[in-house]
Amino acid sequence: MDVKDSKPGSGRWSIALLSAVTVALLAAAVMQLIPRSTPSPVLKRTALTGSISFTGATLTAAGLEGSTAVTLDIANGTRGAIEIVGVSSPIARLGLLHYDANMCKGTSIMVQIPNVEDPSGRLLILGLKGTGAMLMRLGKPLRRADRVPVVLTWRNAEGVTRESRLVAVVVPRPRHLFFGSMTSMRM
Repeated sequence: MDVKDSKPGSGRWSIALLSAVTVALLAAAVMQLIPRSTPSPVLKRTALTGSISFTGATLTAAGLEGSTAVTLDIANGTRGAIEIVGVSSPIARLGLLHYDANMCKGTSIMVQIPNVEDPSGRLLILGLKGTGAMLMRLGKPLRRADRVPVVLTWRNAEGVTRESRLVAVVVPRPRHLFFGSMTSMRM
């Protein structure tokens, strides 16, 4: 007997209705976690120095073919906004910017984003939670204290794309860091 042949109130009909409602509620909850536009990153005020500075670049320890989180502070001391449009490294086959509100809680849903805006006079923090960057499919393992070249690609207020070459220090991966969502990342 098919569910559509069941009468309302029967066991099969009730289970089918409950299952459909549960799936709809779960889908709605997940959709609330996915940003509809590039989310606002952590921004703090910084002095208008006329330049852009990149400090505190780190990568998390990872194995061969693994993934590493990039953390970095970007101080935009110029009079116009800049956009971070990419991250790469000679040791990784893929680099991307992402948004993930819960990476450190184990309920991670990462969403790739095309860019991150850093308004004039603000400090942008790319970190482990919220707006961040990843290097994936590593060509070599990353061990604590290794120094790794990283290239940050950004666009200034005039639309000119530039690259800044940094050296990131590898730090131990926090125990609570959850990278399980990368297999289902929306790209």
